[in-house]
Amino acid sequence: FRPSGGDTARKVNTEVAKTALTLGQHLDALQALMLSRSEVEFFSSEGCFFHWALEEKPDFLVFGFLLTHVAMIISEALEIPIVGFSLQPMRQIEPRTNPQSVIDQVLGPLRDVIDGAKFNTVLQRVMEVLPDRYKL
Repeated sequence: FRPSGGDTARKVNTEVAKTALTLGQHLDALQALMLSRSEVEFFSSEGCFFHWALEEKPDFLVFGFLLTHVAMIISEALEIPIVGFSLQPMRQIEPRTNPQSVIDQVLGPLRDVIDGAKFNTVLQRVMEVLPDRYKL
């Protein structure tokens, strides 16, 4: 393992991040926003990853769920095989199995849209084209 240029602890320990993580489990729209933005947060570390891969010349690169695109770029540029390690089998928000209130039932169709893979794909694309000053 090598330094990657990021400080995850600093990001997730801010009041905004703590609030988002706490509320996210109850708000599908917030989960969709965080999921779509998460991969973009690692793009700035690509140069650091590239440097270490070029320097160390590993037999293969092991990447996690949020670094798929970065690993693919480095793999192609340096001709190093990649191996993915992902504990989250689907890139979507888990649907609610049992609506607990009338509001849950009323918002059901909207949640179906927000929880869908197509919505997340569009939202992820929006996050990728936003300027860097708009960060979570």
